[in-house]
Amino acid sequence: MFIIMGDFNVRVGNSDSSNEIVFTDTALNYPRLSYDEILNKRGRALLEMMNELGFEICDGRSFSDTPAHFTFLSSVGKSIIDQV
Repeated sequence: MFIIMGDFNVRVGNSDSSNEIVFTDTALNYPRLSYDEILNKRGRALLEMMNELGFEICDGRSFSDTPAHFTFLSSVGKSIIDQV
């Protein structure tokens, strides 16, 4: 198992790159849910790359993070730009 996480500065909204069978018999939810509903161009690119590599986004799948919580808050807005 590989875990890659960081400040990707992408917004993937409620998009799901995953195959439901990957989460069968796990504590992770399918589909993932997010408070941030915006999918941007860089988010689409990240999802495409993850699909090609067989990786999954875990934000918004665990009991304590469903839906995924905002990771950036400011006076001008809020978003989820940090991904696991």
